Amino acid sequence: MIYKSSNGARLELSAFLAAAAACSLPATARAQANEPRITLDVSLGGTADSNPFLLTNGESAASATVKVEPKVVWENESSSAIIESSFRLSQYTNQYGRDEAVRIGAQARTQLDERTSISTRAGFQSSRSTLQDSFFLSSSDPFDPGFIPEVPLTDVTVAGRRVRVNTFDASAGIDHVLSPSNSISFSAVTSYSKFSDGVGSDYRTGYGNLQYSHRLSERTSVSASVNAGVADYIGRSAGDATIVSPQFGVQHQLSERISLNASAGVSYASIDDGLGDRNGSTYASGRFSLCDRGVRSSFCGSLSRSAEPTALGGISAVTSAALNYDLKLSLKDRFSISGRYGRTDRSSDPLFSTVQGKSEIYGAQIVYTRYISDRVSFDIMPSLTKIYEPLADRDPNYSIMASVKIRLGKLR
Repeated sequence: MIYKSSNGARLELSAFLAAAAACSLPATARAQANEPRITLDVSLGGTADSNPFLLTNGESAASATVKVEPKVVWENESSSAIIESSFRLSQYTNQYGRDEAVRIGAQARTQLDERTSISTRAGFQSSRSTLQDSFFLSSSDPFDPGFIPEVPLTDVTVAGRRVRVNTFDASAGIDHVLSPSNSISFSAVTSYSKFSDGVGSDYRTGYGNLQYSHRLSERTSVSASVNAGVADYIGRSAGDATIVSPQFGVQHQLSERISLNASAGVSYASIDDGLGDRNGSTYASGRFSLCDRGVRSSFCGSLSRSAEPTALGGISAVTSAALNYDLKLSLKDRFSISGRYGRTDRSSDPLFSTVQGKSEIYGAQIVYTRYISDRVSFDIMPSLTKIYEPLADRDPNYSIMASVKIRLGKLR
């Protein structure tokens, strides 16, 4: 079913994945859970864009958008499970016509005993608009103590081509406390990405990660990890790779409000050249985040670099960054500003010689939210996004959106 490209097939697949994800949740999370909390957010909005899909020959357009976001949460003393999804329909005033997007995700976590917990996750996303549906997306609460702004692993090589990208991913993990100062964790992740209109190369990945952590003090811990896996381009061997990434990290609570997480290492990729030989490439890799969380304001910044497969660039060094600043102006008013950056240093493999060089995407967004009541809110969102590529000149997108959101179901 995932190989079909019609709208009906995509919606049918989405419904199937939602049901499958619900059935895959741990039995303890379903059987012992309290009454589920169900909410439904419905948003109606209008947008004016100068180049909504960042095309080389793009033109300005206005659009009307309807977005529906159902969410189901189960919780009890030892388990939690969430199924959430988003369905967006936008109608443009000119050549762009209609645009649809679907995103579905399910995750669960269960505490097996005092020392051991397990977690699972599955998700599916189908979209033609990197800007609307991925680049600024962050579903977490920035005032949550565990929040780190999402670093968007956007495939910049297809971001400005209005290609529909269908992505499925699933993961499972286990965390075990060895002693009061030592813990170990293991996780496995698989994903599949398919690109429409014959643009780029479809691929799938599978990774395993093993991490050991040691607490030096109440405020500081260190960790060592190794991530190993494969990237497999569908229908050909050229570009297939085995990637191994060892890293060392430190986590430090600088104060009651400020926390620091940093890790650094290398990624070694052994890449099939399609002729029976393999070429080796080594990339610097790591992740850094710094967050300052207060009662009324929150600031978080994060940066990551890793070796990743791309649709048009092969195995490439992908750098991503995210900044978030949120401020509660009053009980009914909230302001946030965010910045996003993605860069792909494309492969020097001869297979991709026509698209060598870097591709970059920049974005900034301001959101003002007014809570009219507990269930109704109004948003206004100006933003700017720009793609830079060596072989194409793309105008930036200046955008402003206004929307009203209505929440149905349980509030808490």
